Amino acid sequence: PVAEAIRATRRAPFVVFGHSLGALLAFELTRRLRRIGSPLPQALLVSGRCAPQLRPNVPLISHLDRAQLVERAAQLFGGITQEVLENHELMELMAEALKADMRISEEYQYVEEEPLECPIAAFGGDRDPCVSQRELELWREQSRGGFMRDRFPGDHFYFREEQNELRLLGNIERISSRIFDKRDVCG
Repeated sequence: PVAEAIRATRRAPFVVFGHSLGALLAFELTRRLRRIGSPLPQALLVSGRCAPQLRPNVPLISHLDRAQLVERAAQLFGGITQEVLENHELMELMAEALKADMRISEEYQYVEEEPLECPIAAFGGDRDPCVSQRELELWREQSRGGFMRDRFPGDHFYFREEQNELRLLGNIERISSRIFDKRDVCG
């Protein structure tokens, strides 16, 4: 439904961004857009996820009970505040969504297709226990339209540091500015 909604709006140019599981969803959305003949994003921006042709270097945890799942996810990825861990209601809400996300990630089956025509920019933390520099670099194989990679000091949620957030937003702004500049010049 998302790809069809994008196709129906026929607005261009646009970029697609996703972090972690969102990077995989953004990638598959872009491939779906191509399959239905819709304009592709001018760039696919992915963060905190190994290239889709790789199996993530993350233990399988979706089978754990809710409390164990949240605790293990906090250990693996960080990003879950002590406030959430100590609040039973918040933890239950998070656990349900996290369990679904982890199941999607763990059950994902990559299907080989031609590389995308749009450029890909891959971002990640240099201390992310889930994504190595090599695994981030391999997003390059998914694009014929160019590739850039930027590593930030930090873990899986590197962008929570203000300087990294500003740098990431700067990258996104530069990429988007080039896209809009091209349209203005060419269009």
